[in-house]
Amino acid sequence: MDEKQFKKALSEIKDLASLQGGFVSELQISECLPEIAEEQKPLVFDFLKQSGIGINEPLVAGEDIEAEGYLKFYLEELEDIVRLDETMKTLLLRDALQGDQTAKEKIINAYLPVVLDIAKLYAGQGVDMEDLIGEGNVALTAAVGNLECVETPEEADALIGKLIMNAMEAYVGIENDEEQMMEQVLTDTAKVLEKAKQMAEDLLRKVTVEELAGESGISKEEILRAVKIAKECADYIELSKKEA
Repeated sequence: MDEKQFKKALSEIKDLASLQGGFVSELQISECLPEIAEEQKPLVFDFLKQSGIGINEPLVAGEDIEAEGYLKFYLEELEDIVRLDETMKTLLLRDALQGDQTAKEKIINAYLPVVLDIAKLYAGQGVDMEDLIGEGNVALTAAVGNLECVETPEEADALIGKLIMNAMEAYVGIENDEEQMMEQVLTDTAKVLEKAKQMAEDLLRKVTVEELAGESGISKEEILRAVKIAKECADYIELSKKEA
């Protein structure tokens, strides 16, 4: 399986997990990656877990992502907040536009459930619900503090919602960039492990970093990084005292 096929298979596994509530079975992983070696499976498992995907069972239970700690406490607190009807929201926004600080504080509090609603739209994309809520709350506070750029309650409401969504979209984008980087590291590590195993079996001994680099064209830096990430590499690669 070449690098392109490997990345495509990982993407299919993540899509499958999203349809199943955040997890895939080991059998499904094997079906998507039929050529993967047994020693490479822990790499894939670790990558999926870091992407928020459980193996054989979800990492978190429940469709609404009922988490422990901060998120659970936060959700309980939100239950006590009464959602504003349109009339009350319009009145508060109008007062806030006139510089009423008390109205601004009430708006921030009243919009917290809205932040949660929007966060749910972006959940399941490899980001934590707590982080999405945090980004949304920061954007909410910033938006309410800068309502001078709009003139009507309707414009203020639209601005607040837009800034919250923009903040979450930006965060998801950053997280996805990091996830793509992780995918590349995983792909590179799997390549090192496969080549090292092949050479070690041919030579009937462990290979040195220099031998592996010379034969495979993989840089020494990539090989040493792979050794740190995958302990299975130690079965096939001999490190010098300086490299260890």
